[in-house]
Amino acid sequence: MNRDDTSGQGIEGAARAARYAAFAEFGGPSVFAAQHADDQAETVLHQLLRGTGLAGLAAMGELRVLSAAQTLYRPLLNVSRADIEAYAAANRVAHVADESNADTTYTRNFLRHEVMPLLYTRFPHADHSLARAA
Repeated sequence: MNRDDTSGQGIEGAARAARYAAFAEFGGPSVFAAQHADDQAETVLHQLLRGTGLAGLAAMGELRVLSAAQTLYRPLLNVSRADIEAYAAANRVAHVADESNADTTYTRNFLRHEVMPLLYTRFPHADHSLARAA
């Protein structure tokens, strides 16, 4: 079963809509997300495999206007997951792992846990190359 097809907009689209609704409820003018270069690379690859157009290949922008009163910022899109994890370990920053991130029946997790590690064996900087293409 492909769990990405559970609704008309897919599981990721439904999760994104719920996130943006939570941001709107928060009400602050600025929202900062910790999405990073690995997330960007996965997004580009996912969009390519879905057959998206040029707009989709741009993946995530560094900022996105959510409404006239609120902007989403992604300041870590050029920072790798490994660098963030190293910083967190060195500075004893705790994190919470979402157990669903390990479930490879979700396409993004399949790309993250199965495809990207294979790409890294041939292309060690695949994450930065794909993120740069965005």
